[in-house]
Amino acid sequence: MTRISVVDPTLRTSEGIGVGSTYEKLRSRYRVDRVGSGEGGFYARVEALGMSFQLDASRHKTLWRLRDPAAVPTDMRVVSILLTR
Repeated sequence: MTRISVVDPTLRTSEGIGVGSTYEKLRSRYRVDRVGSGEGGFYARVEALGMSFQLDASRHKTLWRLRDPAAVPTDMRVVSILLTR
């Protein structure tokens, strides 16, 4: 498996989602297949793109338990994108 982590805010999806975007905007543009903790971060996975969006969980200490994409606070921001193939 190949993985690339992106933190550059100029990289955007075709729908304009990138570092700095809110989780609300991500969910309005794409189907989030799952959420969860891993590799020291909290991620929202969009299988259609082969991307996991790391969200800023610094203000939300109990997120590691969440598994329902609808339960994630909408104001969280994307801090990096993990591209996988």
